[in-house]
Amino acid sequence: MSFEEWRESIARDQAPPRGSSLALQALWHDAQGDWERAHNVAQDDKGRDGSWVHAYLHRKEGDLANAGYSISSGRGGEGFITFTRSSRC
Repeated sequence: MSFEEWRESIARDQAPPRGSSLALQALWHDAQGDWERAHNVAQDDKGRDGSWVHAYLHRKEGDLANAGYSISSGRGGEGFITFTRSSRC
């Protein structure tokens, strides 16, 4: 599935495209305005992608502490922590 097809599914479909990773499903729900569902799906993804999406969702809501924890919990990377700290300026 192309990025454009995935974007179109947000406006058209009732559920994320079949075969989408949990991280993409979480982003799909977020794009539909369902932050809570997006958050739950992102938490179900125990990998690096899920951590980054989970952090993005917390950052989006303004919860920088949880965003930083999502990445520093061992599944993410230092780049996000640095970005989070430097963006407070």
